[in-house]
Amino acid sequence: MNSLKNIFLILLSVVFFGTACTKTEDLPPLSQSQLLSFKVATLDGELVAAVDQTDKTITIYVPFYYEFDVIDPIITVSAGARLKEEVLPVSVLADDVQYTVIGSDNSETVYALTVKLLQLTPLTMRELSSETNTATMVIGAYNVKVYGSFNTTDASKITIFVVDEEGNEYPTNANTGFGPASVAVTQNGNGLKEYSFGNIQIPQTLTPGLYYIRGKVLGQVGTTKYPVRMVWGLPVFVYATIDVKATETFKLETASAALNDVRRVYFIVNGVEKDLEIVSQTYRDVTVRVPSDMPPGSYNPKVVCGTVGTASPFWNITISE
Repeated sequence: MNSLKNIFLILLSVVFFGTACTKTEDLPPLSQSQLLSFKVATLDGELVAAVDQTDKTITIYVPFYYEFDVIDPIITVSAGARLKEEVLPVSVLADDVQYTVIGSDNSETVYALTVKLLQLTPLTMRELSSETNTATMVIGAYNVKVYGSFNTTDASKITIFVVDEEGNEYPTNANTGFGPASVAVTQNGNGLKEYSFGNIQIPQTLTPGLYYIRGKVLGQVGTTKYPVRMVWGLPVFVYATIDVKATETFKLETASAALNDVRRVYFIVNGVEKDLEIVSQTYRDVTVRVPSDMPPGSYNPKVVCGTVGTASPFWNITISE
């Protein structure tokens, strides 16, 4: 009797577990508001982004050699779905772009875009100084040239800063009296490709001290390890046709080195130095007044700039009656 009972219990267990193992459960329905693909067309194919349906992110890698300022995405969404936003070109430096997909069931899913720029190597800047020798640069100097692994010949993609010891950035001027900034490809002492970026101007508003040189190219940042020392220098004055009378004022403006501590402005009249009155001065210009007893004639002004030296324009100023 007990044997029959045991056989019955075994058969019942087999039926129960067999039923449990064959039972199926319905999978959750697929979202109807998915962003399925994100692509960017190039001359040699397509860049395809990685779309993470769990984290709701889009990550696209853009090689540096395309030199893209923007990408123009091609987006595919679920059948019957649409994008809430207009699909516009996206800056490769953008970090706040999102796409909202609205499904046919009116569900919404938001995806965040990340653009990663791929460089061959990190951006590096050639050192102007060393551990034992600190180079000097003149505040306001133009026709300055720096070197770095910019990996582009497009000057508009490069920005150069001088950076003080507190980390404050001061942008250089990329369009000077020598023309707009330009890029040339060279080889350094190790035979490696290097890029020179020239015709830039050190800001005229700096104060003397130690500064680092920093370059930025499409999200890449490189800063020199050693600083340079910024110092005052002699200005190069902007040409101007000046014709004034006694007691009138005129202005001399520097296109390069910043003016600092202008102590004297004078003419040489018959071999004798004749001082002019300094009315005002800034880092960019000095305004002076002609003495009331100044005889008519053509004179070259001399400008004494602190302890740096004496500068003068390459042209004369006319004093008329």
